[in-house]
Amino acid sequence: MSKRDLKKYLGELNKTQLEEQILELYEKFSPVKTYYDFVFNPKEDKLLQECKVKISQEYFPIKK
Repeated sequence: MSKRDLKKYLGELNKTQLEEQILELYEKFSPVKTYYDFVFNPKEDKLLQECKVKISQEYFPIKK
């Protein structure tokens, strides 16, 4: 689906339908939840620390 088609589709929905879709995305997809959690409650230090841990694990894995 192109961005243009998506805009057209979203333009056809009423407010309640849009809210339902956003809530469904929030519940089903972890990245969407992470995005909205950060937008409304930005804990930059926590996010930065999580990213540092992921990068560290990727480049310097603990060998077993």
